[in-house]
Amino acid sequence: MCSHTDIKYMNNTKTHLNLEIMTSQNLGLNIDQKTTYNIEIKNRLGTASWSFKYISEFKMAIYTIEGFFVFDEIKAIYKLLAYHTHTHQLSVACSITDSRKVEGSFHQMNEWFLDEFMPKVVANGFKANANIFSKDFYTQLAQEDLDENINGLFIQKHFEDYQEGYDWITSQKWE
Repeated sequence: MCSHTDIKYMNNTKTHLNLEIMTSQNLGLNIDQKTTYNIEIKNRLGTASWSFKYISEFKMAIYTIEGFFVFDEIKAIYKLLAYHTHTHQLSVACSITDSRKVEGSFHQMNEWFLDEFMPKVVANGFKANANIFSKDFYTQLAQEDLDENINGLFIQKHFEDYQEGYDWITSQKWE
């Protein structure tokens, strides 16, 4: 396990967040045939986690998010994932975001996510996301706000059932 407090990003800036980062490489994980890269991240209190898996067959990232992260943590995690994606030359055309266990609002993140982060991701070939909805009221409000402002940047479809989202995203050609 690696514990990092200074995380370096593509633009060489650093943030001081206590995020515990574990990758398939530094853990020596035996990953299944379809998963070619894996990252697990926990917040400073250990009360929230963010998992990233990459499945090369579909050029797909799978994000599983649980608990509550503050804006600076979310921003740092997205930048860290972009750094790992770039460093390991992972071409991500689509994703599944399993946010069923997300708690709280992320309205503050939406503007940064859509104006600064996602245009760079889309420029690198990203096309679509299957979002598995959270039951948390505040998370749903933030998600609705995000949806209202996507403006065709990428395709996002929502599902209550994970398997339905997986079936939809993997049945498409996103290349």
